[in-house]
Order: sequence, then C-alpha cells, then structure tokens
Amino acid sequence: MAPPFNFQNAIFKGDVNYIKGDTVIGVSTSPFPRSSSRATPSTLTVQDLQNATFQGNTTVIEADTYVYVVRPGLSAKLLSDHVAHDAMCSGVAPCLAGTREQVLAEIKSWINEKDPEKPMLWITGPIGAGKSAIATSVEKWCEQEGINASSFHFSALPEDRPVASSLVATLAWQMFSHPDLRHVMPTVLQCIKNDPGVFHKRLEYLLEALILAPLRAKRPSPDEAPPSIIVIDGLDTCKEWYQKEIFAALQKACADPAFPFRILYATRPERSIATLFKSEDPTKGPTLTIDLDAKYSPDLDIALYFQTHFAEIRELLPSFSSGWPGNEDMDALVAKTGGNFAYGVALMNSIDVRSHIMPLVQLDSILDRRPLAPSVERRMFSELDEGYLSILQTCRDPKLVVQWLLAIDSEVLADLPAIFIDRFLQSLAAETAITLWNLPSVFYCPPLKDAEAKYRFHHHSFKAFLVDPDRNKEHFVEESIVKKFLLERYIFILKNKGPDSNLSVSDAQRTDFLERFVTLIPRFEALIQAFSPTKAYEPDAYLSCDAEWWVQTICEHLGNDTTAVRAIYANLHRDCSYWPKGCIPACKLWKTAIKKTFPTIDFKN
Repeated sequence: MAPPFNFQNAIFKGDVNYIKGDTVIGVSTSPFPRSSSRATPSTLTVQDLQNATFQGNTTVIEADTYVYVVRPGLSAKLLSDHVAHDAMCSGVAPCLAGTREQVLAEIKSWINEKDPEKPMLWITGPIGAGKSAIATSVEKWCEQEGINASSFHFSALPEDRPVASSLVATLAWQMFSHPDLRHVMPTVLQCIKNDPGVFHKRLEYLLEALILAPLRAKRPSPDEAPPSIIVIDGLDTCKEWYQKEIFAALQKACADPAFPFRILYATRPERSIATLFKSEDPTKGPTLTIDLDAKYSPDLDIALYFQTHFAEIRELLPSFSSGWPGNEDMDALVAKTGGNFAYGVALMNSIDVRSHIMPLVQLDSILDRRPLAPSVERRMFSELDEGYLSILQTCRDPKLVVQWLLAIDSEVLADLPAIFIDRFLQSLAAETAITLWNLPSVFYCPPLKDAEAKYRFHHHSFKAFLVDPDRNKEHFVEESIVKKFLLERYIFILKNKGPDSNLSVSDAQRTDFLERFVTLIPRFEALIQAFSPTKAYEPDAYLSCDAEWWVQTICEHLGNDTTAVRAIYANLHRDCSYWPKGCIPACKLWKTAIKKTFPTIDFKN
C-alpha cells in the first residue's frame, strides 16, 4: 500500500480542483482550459488541504496551470471535443465606458438578486441597437466580479457544427470549469464515458444528462449558491425549430431547484422569438424584458462615443482645435444616427486618419455638405449592409418584400395609418403581415388594434440600402416597378369601389377607408401624369368604373372641392382630340358623371 501524501504548506500554481476518492492528483497544462474571459489567480496557497491525506494509488504530475483530480481513465477530451470554443465569444467589443449605464445597472441588479421572480431576461431591439455589445459587457463584468458566467454566441457558431450538442457541451464546459462548480466536472465526464453516444441525442436529454443531473448530485445548498448566469446571444439566427427547442429546454431548466443559473438572452425582435418570450400575461411569465428603445437615451451614449472618437483624432492630429467638431456638427451627427449604434460606428470608422481621407472632408460628406463617393459609402456601410442583406434573405421572396416596403414608404402612402395601407395594398387577408413577417428588427409593423399607428423603418439607413443598386445588388427594385404596383392597386380600388372583398371589411370600415382614399386621388393622378405624361393611363379600366358612384362619393366626403374629379378628368382628357373624333369613351363617361354632380364646373379653369 502506497504511503499517504500530506499537502501541508503546499503551493500550487493555477486553480485547484480537489476531489475525494481513489484518485489521481495531477498538475496538468490544460485539463480544463479556461476561456479567455475567465480570470484565475496566478498562485494559490492550499491552506484548506493542510493535514489532508489521500489514500490509495497516487500520482503527482507537475506543470504550471491547473491542479486537478479525476478518476483514472477520465479525460477532459470527452467533453472538450464537443465544445464550440468560437461560440464562447462574439467578437463584438463591449460598450464604451460610460455608455449604456442605465441598462447595464438594471441587468447587474437582476444578476445579483438573491432569488429573482423572473429567472430569464430578454434584451431586444432593432438591428444596430447594441445588444451584442451589452451582452459582452455583462460577460466582462461577471469575469471581473468572479461570477460564474457561461456564454454562447450563435453568430459565432460554425455552420458545420451541430447546434444541440455544441450548445450543451459549451455551456457545461464553462459552468463546471468555474471554481464554484468545478467539483461537478468528473460527474459529467463519467456520464459521457458511460454513454459515448450521448451527444447524438436530443437537446432536452443532453441538458438533463450533462448539466441538470450532475448538478442535482453535487449541488451546493441554496445559501451557498453564488449568482450564476448564462448569456445566450443571437438565438434569432437559428432555425425556428431550434429556437423553440432551446427556449423550452432552458425554461424547464430554470424551474429546476438544482439549476443555479439565470439566463440572459440578447436577440432581435423577430416574430418567432417574440412569440416565445411574450406570454399572454407578462406579469406571470418567466421572462423580464428590456427593449432598447428611447427610454435608455441612446443619443446621449452615442454622443459620448463620438466625443471619445474625435478626441482620439485630435490627439493624433494636434492641428485640430479642441473645439472640433463644433456643437452644431456633433448634434447633426447624433441626429443622423437615429439612436442606432451600428450606424454611428460606421460613421466614425469613416472619419479616421487611417482611411487616407481628410477627416474634415469626410465629416462634410457625412453631413451632406459635399458629395460622398459611392465607393466610400459602400465601404462605410459594408457591415451594416451585410446585416440588412441577411434579413432580406430570410424572406421567401426578397424582391417582393422590397417592393412592398418601398410602396408603403412612397410619397403617396408614407404618412398614412397602417390599417389604411393594409386595405389599400392587400388582395388577401393578412397579406401585408405575411409579406413583412421577417422584418421586425428593421421595420415597425403596428398592432391592428391601433387605428392611427403608422409603419416606419427603424432606421433610415435600411431604406437607403434598399434604394441603392450598388449596395442592394441582389434585391434592388426599380422605382418604376413600385409606381406600377401602386397604380395597379389604385385602379383596383376604383373598379372595386373600395378594398378587396376578400378582406371582410365592415360597412363602417369601408366608409372610413373611402373618406381617406378620396383625398388621395389627386396624389395618384399626379403619379399617373408623371408615369404616363402624353396619354391617358389605362382608359379601359376607368371606363369599367362606376363613375357616377365615385363622383357622388367624392362629393359626399369632400363637398364642393373639385380637385379630385378635375385630376381624373385631366388624366383621361389627355388622350382626347378635338373635332371630328372628340373625347374617348372613358373621358365622356367621367365628364358626364362629373357634370351631373357638379353642374357648374368649368373644366377650362
């Protein structure tokens, strides 16, 4: 029998993992390699092991990192081979010091709360709102505070890696490499050794086998459990069935008393994601939501970011005065970002001495005081454009989506309520919602119950991307196609005497629609004149309309204002010649109807 080892006054470099049993005591170069985001002490005096002895066969292996104790035959490679190390880090820089302080304070308070009512926190916002930067800042803070924080960034997961096994293995690796839970790791490794095919099983089984069951066997008492967190960034980039499976499995884990972790999700507000997080009764759901909207004063944070960037330029180029740029230019820059951090970063990256373009020249270009070279603009917004393109490519027909977006934001419809636009554009129920289904991170679609709410782009840079054929090469739609689409819907409304019958519009809703529609007739007729300046547009379509009904309806809603009927007449009369042929049939039809309702009208004035 080998003599016992006594570790009195022993000093080990690196972290110590101590396990009782018939074991191997080893000092290894990297049995449980820590990620770059995990802090460990450089030296540790093992006073807790004073007078401790280990019975049985004992081997001491010396190196300079971890001291570990595992049962013979258990290798950390059993788990590490399945870890997606790239997904532990997003590659996104944390928030600039002094920015996002309010939202970070709310998150830190939630992490430190002893027993939070809601164990899951959802940070959401449109593309460019800074969700990943906030997630990275939280991870960095946890590292500094010694909090057990495991992270998984789906945007960094290689495409060839399986989602379920990569997620569970990566989380388990981080959870059980932390000093608070390192004693659980051998149980996990033993499970994998006993069931080598475990990584081919479903996510829920993996989570139970490799995380929940080991925690139940080795869990600390509730009073001893320190704050612990899992950061999940970019769940919205997964296929929808993975989103549901991952959310359900982690929600179930949060309900397990042995699971000490709360979960922070950072995602775009895609509909499939929002459905998971938004329960019917928010007060009873397990999720706290932080929406990165104007409440968190993004303009102030962006202004601080700009000030820091310009200070760096002035330090490199002392010839710039301490007052450059002036307050007016700074205010204009902040306003241009519209609260979008990604757009602000793109602007500042272009005002850089390393770009070989004079900062003064570039600032003037950004503020529209001089033209911006197309090649410079493409480079400036390349990362932002990649995000916009990836969103469009999730749509079944991206060009159709672009066509609808540009129609909604056209000069004739842009200032109108969404509910009116729906009834104008749709030929089938819910057609707008379905067409724009995948766009909540770039385009706001208001709830149906809000009769006055309007559609809007979250940021003007998305519209700029859509209409630029150099930036939006794959899905660019010509302006003429958008105009033709709008005029097709206008003519349909005229022929149908209102919205499509497929929409199940009530009489009151039809009246509301017509009341607004008749005010738009001059806009559409002006669009027709620009689209077809020399001859009448679709005269046969006008001929098939109930002209008398329309003129009476216009009079009912607009009174003696003849602007709308004059616009229709002007369009149709462009095709008419004087004696002997006279007016075309459509012109005669509408002129007769107009004269009947407005007998004193003089078409010459």
